[in-house]
Amino acid sequence: MKKPLLIAPRNTAREVLPGPDAERLLASGSWVPVVLPKPRYRSAKTVEAFRQRRREQGFKAIHVLLPEGVYKALHDQRQKGETLAGVIERLLSYAADKSGG
Repeated sequence: MKKPLLIAPRNTAREVLPGPDAERLLASGSWVPVVLPKPRYRSAKTVEAFRQRRREQGFKAIHVLLPEGVYKALHDQRQKGETLAGVIERLLSYAADKSGG
C-alpha cells in the first residue's frame, strides 16, 4: 500500500496517493507538497530550560568537528567523571598558567 502524500493549494490541504493525480496537481504549480514538522520529544522543555539557565550563567555554545585523532586524544585526557567540556577547560587553564596568562 502506498503512503498518502499531503499536498496543499494556497488555501486548503488534501491527501492524495502518489501517482498520476498527485504528479498532475504538483506540475500545475499551484499545489505544493506539505512537510509536517516532527513532534517535539518528551524532554524538550526540560532541555530548553537547562540551556536557558546555562546561557543566563554566561555559558556559550560552540560546535566543532574534530579529526578522530584529536578527539581520541582529548577523550584519553578525561579524568574519572569529567566531561569533555571539563577536559578542554582544564587543558586551557593549564596552558594559560604555563604561559603566564
